Amino acid sequence: MAREAMLDLIGEDYSALLVGAGVSDDGQLIEVLVNAETRTWTIVFSSGNGLSCSLATGDDWQQRTPVPTGPDA
Repeated sequence: MAREAMLDLIGEDYSALLVGAGVSDDGQLIEVLVNAETRTWTIVFSSGNGLSCSLATGDDWQQRTPVPTGPDA
């Protein structure tokens, strides 16, 4: 499924919002969508050709605030 269609589907069906994203070492896009009310989450993988799939889903999402590390923390 195309990335935009995948994100729209998850957003509509689960009221989930994109909360984070990153690019893997091999250039693939990984995104996390969360419904803060129900605390459900979905991880979406998107390849360079624009096709996406759901890698994992679950419950009990716990949002964390990053904690600084290193000598200036």
